[in-house]
Formats: sequence, structure tokens, C-alpha cells
Amino acid sequence: MRCTGTHCGMRRRSPSSFTRWRRPVPNRTLFYPKQLLGQGTAQVQSLRSYLEHLALAHNMKPRAMLESLFATFPVTQHEAAIPTLLKRCSVHGNAALGPELRERLERATGCSLEEAGFWRFSGLLAPTNLVRNRTMYCPCCVQEGEELPYIRLLWVADCVTACPVHGVRLRLDSECGAPESERLPVQKRPSLGGVCTQCGSVGHRCVTDAPEAATQEEIAVARQVARLLALPEATINTFTPESLRSGLKQLVSAVYGGSVVRASREAGLSRASVCTWAGGGRPGLPWLVQLCLHAGADVVQLLGGSYSPLEDQSMTGKQYDVMGRTYNFAQTDNETVRRLLREAALEANPPSLREFARRHGLHIDTPKKRFPAEARALAEVGRAHLKRIRQLQYEEAVASYTRAAEALREKGSCVHERTLQQESGLVAFSQNASRVRALQSVLSRFRAHEDEEAVAAG
Repeated sequence: MRCTGTHCGMRRRSPSSFTRWRRPVPNRTLFYPKQLLGQGTAQVQSLRSYLEHLALAHNMKPRAMLESLFATFPVTQHEAAIPTLLKRCSVHGNAALGPELRERLERATGCSLEEAGFWRFSGLLAPTNLVRNRTMYCPCCVQEGEELPYIRLLWVADCVTACPVHGVRLRLDSECGAPESERLPVQKRPSLGGVCTQCGSVGHRCVTDAPEAATQEEIAVARQVARLLALPEATINTFTPESLRSGLKQLVSAVYGGSVVRASREAGLSRASVCTWAGGGRPGLPWLVQLCLHAGADVVQLLGGSYSPLEDQSMTGKQYDVMGRTYNFAQTDNETVRRLLREAALEANPPSLREFARRHGLHIDTPKKRFPAEARALAEVGRAHLKRIRQLQYEEAVASYTRAAEALREKGSCVHERTLQQESGLVAFSQNASRVRALQSVLSRFRAHEDEEAVAAG
């Protein structure tokens, strides 16, 4: 007779009975689920800030988290740029990089990050001057509450320089008020928005200067952009290039008598701006907001296809340059432009062709097409000047690293990359090729000397 009991006297259950009552186990994600802060509001968190907070929750550096993310969900075209990936403005813009990174983070966390960038407006707004490279923050927002501060997507917009909540100007995160003795070594500095990167002060409390009050114009610009970011996804999906053109035509007819040239001129834009937008071109966010402020129109309603006056008409009729630039008319006289090109080539710090064109209100291709000989001469002078600067930077870095290496040898310390950079105070980042070359040159020289001493001692 076959025994069906266990050693404890209980009846053995068949494997099928366990399978029948087993609860389904959800699929594991690569990282812990972390919700995007400020969703559905104008205070929504930026993608860069989200990744920094996610890395902190996993006790990782953002770079290590990116490497782990791309190892699981490859993005081959960006692998070489991981060290500088988060510093690039395209992370939040409507280029391909931002949506790719967002999609992989969504797969890795299981959380929606659609509101963390400006890619929601990719079919409507031009990428020009959409987001900035530098990180800025509101000195009042980052000190509110007891939780760790985060960087709002609103502060990433290139045309926003003020906080619409507190009415103060944004500050650069590179500013630090702590004395040199209290600043952290480079390898120990935090990578977290709202925290000072030099001394680690949470909320940038190291900067004791009172917040600077923003102007009425700066607050008006910030409020227009904030209304855009607070829109739900369902509303943004109704915006199309056709609805934008319809809204522009209604605005021009109601405010400027149907003249697109008058609309451009009175708003402080270039002559053909509004005409180009009405014909299907994508407007830049700063200049679309500039037009709406002058006309007293709501930018949200304009994108939706209609003209609706703002409740606050204090900016109506006032010409305000959102990006702080004045429009320069081009030098149309050929001899004048040729003379300016020759004079630029003789300057101690010659400008690039792009800088020259911007300085004199020319199109970037005009000098090369109309004055090829002078443009080539200016470009060659610029390359030679840049080569001299890099050589000078290399020689200065070699001298600093050499002094640091000699000081380390006198102390009896090892000479390698980390100690050499700490002793000299010069950090050889990958984008600073002159310092990297100088560091490798000094290291190879001192290592060879140490090897010779070791052979002689042996």
C-alpha cells in the first residue's frame, strides 16, 4: 500500500493545487517606480531632475544609472555621450534624444514621464531657443518644505527668467556663497537640482543674498509658459499646425488690421516672422510669447485655434524683447560687409562666421556665398587663434600638473590621475581636451621616472 502522508501526518498536496491558487506575479522593472513630481501642474519636474532623484533613491550616480539603463535598453547613438548627456539641452527639447530617454526610463520604472519635457509640443514649436543648457532655480521654491527640492520644467524654458509664484528672478545653480574652505572636492560634489554643486547646501542656502524682484514683463512671460505646461495631455493632443495658423489669423485680424508685417514690426519681431508662421512655419516659443504679450492674447487659446484676450492687459501694446536681443537690419552694401570681414580678421580675438553674422544682422550663409575669399580668410584666422588658445591652455595645464606631481613626490604620495587633479585643482573633464592631454603627458613622464628609479633600486 502506497503512503500518501508526510512525516508530520498531513496529506501531501499535488503540485496542480498550488498552481491553481497561485497569484500572478507582476513583471519586475529595472528601477523602483518613482512618480514624477508636480504632474498636472505648472510645477512639473524636469526629466533631468527626475533622473537625479531616481539615482539618489537607488544610491547611484546619475552616470551609473544611465549606463545601467542603456545596458538594458540600448541607445547606441548616445553611448559615447553618457558623461555629458544630462547637460545637453536636447534632453528636454523636442529633438530625438529627449523622447528616447523618456521612453526607456518609462520602461525601466513603469511610470509615465510624458510631462517631463517639451516634446509634447514638437509638432507646433520650433526647437530654436526652446530650452537652455544652464540650470536655473527659484531661490524661494527650493527652500519651501522639508523635502528635497527639485528643478521645474518651467525653469528649463529658455525664455523664462522669473518664478511666476514668488515674482523673483531665477538664479544660476553655479553660484555658491560658501567660503573656499567649505567647498567639497570635485569627486564628492552632488548631482542634484536644488542642491549646491560646490558645497552641498540643500536649497542653495549658502547664497544669503536676498532674491531679486522680477519685472512685470518677466513675470508675464513666465505665466504664459506656465499655462502651457499645466495643460492636460488630452488638450495638447487637440493642438495642430492648422489650429495654430487659424489662431494667428484671428489675432492678426483682430489686433493688427490683418497685416502680418505690422504685427511683426509692432511686436519687435523680424519682418517676415508672423507671415512665415501663418504659412506653416513653426514659431519659436520665445517669439510666439512675445507676439501674444504685445497683442494681449492667451498663447493657449492661440494654439487651440482662436484669439482670446488675457484678463491682464497691462502688457498690451508694449514692445518687450523676450530674449533680450534687438533686431539688427542687415548691412546690404557689399563693400561695407567686405570691409567688416577684413576688419574682423585683424581683431585680437577674431569672431567665428556665425558670431560675425549675428553681430551685423546677416544670415549665416551670406558671408560664405557673397564674400567667399574674405570668409575663408576669417575662418582660417579663427582656427589659428583657437589653436593658439588651446596650446596656451595645454602649456599652463602641464605646468600646474608638473608642480602638483613634484609636490606629491616630496610628500611620498603616489602620482596618478586622482591625486594629480586634487593637488593641482585642475579637473580634466572629457570635453577639455587640452587638460586631458596635459594630464596624460605629465603622468607618462613621472611614471617613466618612477620606473627608472625602481630598476636602479633593484
